[in-house]
Amino acid sequence: MRVNYICRLCGPRPETDHGMPCYWVAGRPTPLLLSLSRCGGWAVLAGIVNPEPGERLGIDVENLVAVGFAGFDDVALTHRERLYVAGVCADLRQHVRAQLWSRKEALLKAVGSGLTTRPDTVDLLDDPRVADLSPQTLGLPEHLVAAVARFVVPV
Repeated sequence: MRVNYICRLCGPRPETDHGMPCYWVAGRPTPLLLSLSRCGGWAVLAGIVNPEPGERLGIDVENLVAVGFAGFDDVALTHRERLYVAGVCADLRQHVRAQLWSRKEALLKAVGSGLTTRPDTVDLLDDPRVADLSPQTLGLPEHLVAAVARFVVPV
């Protein structure tokens, strides 16, 4: 199996080591769409066999601690998301921040732009393309959160 990456900015070049992965077996693309995320020794993998043309997939896992620095809300959240976080009880704010960040990472992977898109411009409070994943269901420890983005772009 060979992996080629297609960067939205760089294009499909053999030396590209970033962007959306495409998997090749015996010189042909496989009917497989995968997304991988790692965090603190843990990994989550999402996959679709025989994806529809234009189907997109992104997954992300995040540590609650990673979003706890001063100024995170200003650079990572939209105005509406900041208001939402401020309205959540203090005990849950870190979890909500991490979940919003995980949603953003998953969606931006699926879109193919990654963090070339400013996260504070992407509002994911109620975007149907993104779903939260239960750490327990994935076998992850409680200090991690995860999200997956899945949608089809008309081709």
